[in-house]
Order: sequence, then structure tokens, then C-alpha cells
Amino acid sequence: MVKKLLRSFLVIPALIVGLSAGVVGNARPAAASSVYLATNDGVTYSFMQSVYSPAFSNSRTGYFKIHLQRSCATSEGYFIARLQKRVGSNWVVQTVSEPVYCSTSRAYRTLEWSSQPSGSYRVEFYSMSGSSRKRVHYWGVYRSDTP
Repeated sequence: MVKKLLRSFLVIPALIVGLSAGVVGNARPAAASSVYLATNDGVTYSFMQSVYSPAFSNSRTGYFKIHLQRSCATSEGYFIARLQKRVGSNWVVQTVSEPVYCSTSRAYRTLEWSSQPSGSYRVEFYSMSGSSRKRVHYWGVYRSDTP
């Protein structure tokens, strides 16, 4: 009886170790849920008409989001941030966001764009209304697996 109990105490941990080794062996690293593609590296984008970010690449299909801090120099106004994709030697607008409001105080905003395929992209900031110079103090574009 004691031998049977002792044997069962040794068999159970061996089964647990064997099962956990199988689970660990099948584990794969999860894909990153979001990846930064580009930032402005501390340069304030100041514009009256339009200004373009440097080109950046996206290696996988996913939803694009841009997080930005913006303001207007002297009065309120609106601008848009357009995502453009390189097609041959041209830049083609992929998505146009809704107007982005700015006032004389800095504020953050996140814009969400539809799923985009891999490729080379850039962002265009274009002034829509208001006579004040628009400023984008910070921006960062990232790709997300989820909307």
C-alpha cells in the first residue's frame, strides 16, 4: 500500500512536467499588437499650406493610427492629416481623416485610419481654414493589428 502511494506521488509530478514541456514547446511568440512606424523626432512641423513627413515603411498589413499634439499660433483653425502611399514614383492619398481642430493651446488627438497593406508611406499635414500658422509639435504613426 505504501509503495503504491509513493509510486502515485512520483507519477503525478512526472506527468505535469511532461505536459508543461509540451505546452512550452508549442508556444510561439505573439505578434506585436502595435508597432511604431515613424515619429517627428522632436521637430515641430509649422505650416500654412502643407508639409510632408519623411517616408517610412510598413512591412505588414494593419490599421494605421497617428497620435499628434497640435496647436495654432495665433487663432483657431483646422487642418487634415493625409496618409499617402508611394505607387511607382508618385505619392497617392490613401485615406483622408476628418478635420483636426487646433487652438492656441496644445492638445493631443489620435486619428485612426483603415487597414493598409505593406509599403512606403508618408503623412501630409494640410491647412484647411484659419489664417494662423498650424503647428504639429509631436506626431507618431503606428500600425496596429486591431482597429
